[in-house]
Amino acid sequence: MKHLLILVACAVSFYCRASELTNQTFLKLKAVNSQWVCQKDVDAATLPNINAQDERAWIKNHLQLVEQILRKRDIKHLTAEQAANRAIALDKLNCYWHEGAFPVNESYSCRTPIFIDAHDNFCAVGYLVKATGFEEVSRKIASRTNLAYVLEMNYPELDKWAADYGFTKDELAWIQPGYPPQTTFAKVGEGANGEINVLHTDAANGILYAGGSFTKVDSTVSAANIAAVTESNGNYTWQALGAGVNGAVNAICTFGGKVWAGGSFTEAGGSPASYIAYWQGNSWHAAGGLMGTVKDFAVYKNELYAINDCNTCFTPASYLVKWNGTSWSDIHYQNGNFNKLFVYEGTLLIGGKFTAGGSCAQNVLQYDGDTVLSAGNCLNNEVYFFAVYRDTLLAGVNFYENGDSAVVKYLDGNTWKTYIKAVSDFEQGISGLATRALLAKNNVLCIGGQFRTSGIAMTWTSNFLANDALANPDENLGEFDGPINSFALFRNKLFVAGSFTQASLAEKVNRICSKSTLPGLETPSGIEDAMVSSISVSPNPVASEASFSITSGTAFNKIQLWDISGRLSREWNNQEDVYLLSGIAPGLYVVHATSAKGVVAKSKIVVR
Repeated sequence: MKHLLILVACAVSFYCRASELTNQTFLKLKAVNSQWVCQKDVDAATLPNINAQDERAWIKNHLQLVEQILRKRDIKHLTAEQAANRAIALDKLNCYWHEGAFPVNESYSCRTPIFIDAHDNFCAVGYLVKATGFEEVSRKIASRTNLAYVLEMNYPELDKWAADYGFTKDELAWIQPGYPPQTTFAKVGEGANGEINVLHTDAANGILYAGGSFTKVDSTVSAANIAAVTESNGNYTWQALGAGVNGAVNAICTFGGKVWAGGSFTEAGGSPASYIAYWQGNSWHAAGGLMGTVKDFAVYKNELYAINDCNTCFTPASYLVKWNGTSWSDIHYQNGNFNKLFVYEGTLLIGGKFTAGGSCAQNVLQYDGDTVLSAGNCLNNEVYFFAVYRDTLLAGVNFYENGDSAVVKYLDGNTWKTYIKAVSDFEQGISGLATRALLAKNNVLCIGGQFRTSGIAMTWTSNFLANDALANPDENLGEFDGPINSFALFRNKLFVAGSFTQASLAEKVNRICSKSTLPGLETPSGIEDAMVSSISVSPNPVASEASFSITSGTAFNKIQLWDISGRLSREWNNQEDVYLLSGIAPGLYVVHATSAKGVVAKSKIVVR
């Protein structure tokens, strides 16, 4: 409880000083270790102006500055032996940050302490204890509470070491960084020489299709606005689809043994094709013809649907159309813009920017095969994308439209509510901001588009968030220098495409990149779940034969206890007053509380 009060005091201190903290170095250091806000001898305005660097460089900066400040502190209250030991430990800290062998967060989707990683890299506190002759203490801590913050630990051996070496526990907590998830994105060959609008996975044939506005892929392969990618042993091969098409491709779909392309083109394979065509075998074929740019496809009830604009209409208008095998038939006409199709609970959703009756913007319709109806009440923002995350329908929307600050909405019953607000999670004052891509599967939700986080990425564009970044914008999981337009899962990897040329400040990736799937994307592992609500667990720490309780404003119908390896240790199926821990081994755990809507809240708990 004492440590919890310390954390609360730090939070209050930060709130009182928030208006003064304009130094961007301080904001970044606070993301590495929140204890910066508790240091009374730190003046944010006097910190050096450090340019944007990678995360490991920021950890080095953090440790260097902490060492410098600790050396200047008054230690008159220490004995001669304590003062000498403290100097030795700070010399060890100097060697540590110069060497830079920091732990690597390869397994967790949020920033977390790691006392000793899988490669035997020690965190700063663990290294100091080890380097001064007490390696067994560091090993013991890592074996029991490897992901715990120092203030969450209860080890007499660590407390004795701190006293012998002239440190307070708060100082050790300030030294200890949190480590962000690995965000390395890999090149997909040499990418494309122009913007990629859409990715589509043909899992049956092992092909990833990319469409957009480009003339070459993989630096040397001529490909007019559409191309295919295959993979073998980690190597990617790009291929053109004949002569391609003569305009931008916005939509790709596989249906009936054909690869369908839609966009703003008028020729496919050198022959007339009005905004839509299909590739079969080794050639392009016209597919009827439409009145304007095709935005998206969907296969619904084993039939192919498309949405397109009317380029010749006097006022902006869009159509929902269906392919009958030889031509397209109109299903629905609407003044405004259709942007996205999505199959959801037996209906076909249409998202865009339009009013479907009434006094407010609607922007979502649903088609059941016979009738087009409204879907939910009043969604003010233009819709670009849909996804289902934890049995909840999400809509990626335009930023700050009609006074609504949401960038992601969710459907609760018949009402659209804000899932992520622009005010808290995105930087204001930038035009054209929107969520343009969503990917949800199992425990992971990826959000892409054009936006900037309001957390650590103060000087560059982010455009990508996932998992705990939803609740903690400081934990954005990738830095892209241009908008993201599309996600895809292919060969057990996450693929990202858009108009960017760099991902996470790495080498040039030219509009497309991939990474091993984020933790939990393929198989639920429990411990990496996204936190979109909050709970308070008490007491914390708790005795292994005792019980804990949960405080929250949300009703939860399932409580789970996961260990730090992602194994489910215990589960309760209803909200109880207390949760008994009889038989649970001491260590660090994560409490998961799940609501009826599938919303998960989590909190660390130390079992003694």
